[in-house]
Amino acid sequence: MSDLILLERDGAVARVTLNRPERLNAFTLAMWEDLGAVMAEVNRDDQVRCVVLSGAGGKAFGAGADIAEFRQVRYDAEQARGYARVVDGALEALEHCPYPVVASIAGPCMGGGLELALLCDLRICGAEEAMTKGLVTRAVPDEALEAETGATAGRIASGAPLAARWHKRFVRRTLDPAPLTEAERREPFESCDTADYREGIRAFLAKETPVFEGK
Repeated sequence: MSDLILLERDGAVARVTLNRPERLNAFTLAMWEDLGAVMAEVNRDDQVRCVVLSGAGGKAFGAGADIAEFRQVRYDAEQARGYARVVDGALEALEHCPYPVVASIAGPCMGGGLELALLCDLRICGAEEAMTKGLVTRAVPDEALEAETGATAGRIASGAPLAARWHKRFVRRTLDPAPLTEAERREPFESCDTADYREGIRAFLAKETPVFEGK
């Protein structure tokens, strides 16, 4: 992979960065390919507890597609179908991420960038207009965005990772109209057999901060 999509680990937090700041992180086909590969890698890493998605440079989250390359990669129907398959693969990898995903949105967020942001579980930005339109979870002053995103990811990462993964899977399941299987009906109760469940009870009764290990 190139350096168009950066992946860094900060403890249990995976930081994924759209890295084309000189073009306001406008997407090329190569970026979509790399994002799909990076998210597939993150999704396989069971040490991750939270993912933060952001754009490099601080001037834009993502300014949509880079039309300058369309003559080479998206100039007829056949190319457009191939382009869409790559984009869809990256979006599906993000949508099916088993861990909570927080979008840290600084500056313009449009087109493919907006699609990415809307697939995240939480969206934090510095523009009040997005908040009034119901597009984001939280709006903060521009200078506080990085700190607020980091604090949010930290709180998520310190929580119960198994519960977070279950919640995401259960929410996705509500989109499927098929009746629940007997195994699916039993699954929510299986959390009570985990060490983390018992740790939560122990810490609550002892008035201590729980330490969850994902077991």
